Amino acid sequence: LKCLDRASPRVGQRGAMERTERRRSPLAPFLAASGCVALVAVLCKGLDYWQEAFAPPPGARRKRAAAPYGRIGGRPIIPNPEAEKFPAGVPRDEDGFPVITLREQYETNVTMYVEGLGPFPGPPPDFSGDWDYIPPDPEDEDFDPDAPLPPVPPDPPQELMALQPDGA
Repeated sequence: LKCLDRASPRVGQRGAMERTERRRSPLAPFLAASGCVALVAVLCKGLDYWQEAFAPPPGARRKRAAAPYGRIGGRPIIPNPEAEKFPAGVPRDEDGFPVITLREQYETNVTMYVEGLGPFPGPPPDFSGDWDYIPPDPEDEDFDPDAPLPPVPPDPPQELMALQPDGA
């Protein structure tokens, strides 16, 4: 009956002794460490896959930055005082000055108003007295062959002409 008694100190001691007397393989610590490393690698790779597979679209991930000067086409307007000296989208000559008449500028302002990008420019003014007025070309529809010729431009000052090199 003593053999069947599980509370007997001999059986408990013998079971504990059997467990500690087992011989382990010398590769056991190496296999345990490499198994842990492999598990961590698989988990990291799985997390990367999970984040890429279920991530929001690239534009939706971050909060939209403030645009104090507004947006055009979804892109923020960044002020540039040097560029604001002349209107944007104007053809320029080799020195960077705009090549545009006041009439073309007025038409641009009307187009911007129609597209909701600017204030109402008002009624069209008379452009014939402006310095950049270009009379209609014979191919233009508003050309008038009976219209008087524009005034002859004034001669340049002699002080400036004296400073010019010969042949200029």
